Amino acid sequence: MAAVTIKKGQVTIPTLVRSRLGIEDGDVFDVRVRSNCVVLTPKQADGENDLSPQQRRAIDALLADGLEDLRKGRVHGPFSASAALAKSMREVARKPRTKPKP
Repeated sequence: MAAVTIKKGQVTIPTLVRSRLGIEDGDVFDVRVRSNCVVLTPKQADGENDLSPQQRRAIDALLADGLEDLRKGRVHGPFSASAALAKSMREVARKPRTKPKP
């Protein structure tokens, strides 16, 4: 675990942690205390959206595809353990892929 130092009431987050989490200068966080722990949660400014319209459309299309799969019953699980999930994934990977008929 990386250690941090507090100077003048400011905390410096180590470079490794910042790069892993994608934290950049100027990012804003909500700060909460939970059981003697400090929890920082990224906060977006009101009206701010980091996604371009093209990215938003792509995400919306993928979500629509996923919801359609749910509606048509193309789902797997629930799984009682990770081993059952892994077994199901291996079985699905072995099956030949076919394109659904429109």
